[in-house]
Amino acid sequence: MRFPNQRLAQLFTLLRNETLPQDELAQRLSVSTRTVRADITALNTLLAQYGAQFILNRGSGYQLKIDNPTSFRAGGDRAEGAARAAYRRDRITFLLVRFLTSAFSIKLEDLADEWFVSRATLQNDMVEVRERFQRYQLTLETRPRHGMKLFGSEVSIRACLTDLLWS
Repeated sequence: MRFPNQRLAQLFTLLRNETLPQDELAQRLSVSTRTVRADITALNTLLAQYGAQFILNRGSGYQLKIDNPTSFRAGGDRAEGAARAAYRRDRITFLLVRFLTSAFSIKLEDLADEWFVSRATLQNDMVEVRERFQRYQLTLETRPRHGMKLFGSEVSIRACLTDLLWS
């Protein structure tokens, strides 16, 4: 699931697992309650295609109601990844896993859009990603208009992925 702005992604993350009143949401996001209501309306429009919506329960606040769990799970997992990609360590881990598990080229521009970070931020993170791959004799090759692809032996890729999962 892709959000048009980072505040909607933050609001979704806040309300995904707990019920929160409108005032508290406004305070946490540093916006007005009117903005929270407008954002909830925008989120409900986005969530409709995934079989979910936020409903207001008087006295307790906004709560996520899921009508189609399978469809929601498919879209919600991507949204959670975008919210977690706000921290450098997490972005580096995501980049490592994405390259290790992808059979196709990956464009940094696409990841930057998906994670709400700049391309320059990802390029800075790629320095550490390349260093980690060098430890396993893995290389990233860049192809114009196609993106980057990981090359190396299957044994090296598996060793790197195993070490990453255990750390």
